Amino acid sequence: MKKIIILTTLISSFLVLTAFRASTNIESTKIESIVVSDFCDGWEEGYQEALEGCLKVGVTPICPIAPIGKDSYKHGYGMGYAKAQKKCK
Repeated sequence: MKKIIILTTLISSFLVLTAFRASTNIESTKIESIVVSDFCDGWEEGYQEALEGCLKVGVTPICPIAPIGKDSYKHGYGMGYAKAQKKCK
């Protein structure tokens, strides 16, 4: 009887421990970081391009959070360019 109780306890413990393990969804993390880096690359290049256009030198501010649906390089570039244009005035 003791063997059955011990065996049942071990099996139950094993099932509980394996049921609650962390999810490792690497693909979604890669996609999110690629999108963020594209937007931020555009932000940095747009900001620096606008500063060069008005003959100023400066450090690019930290990349903002991309608005929903506007997370491409093109949108980052446009937002960075516009932000630096305000500094040129």
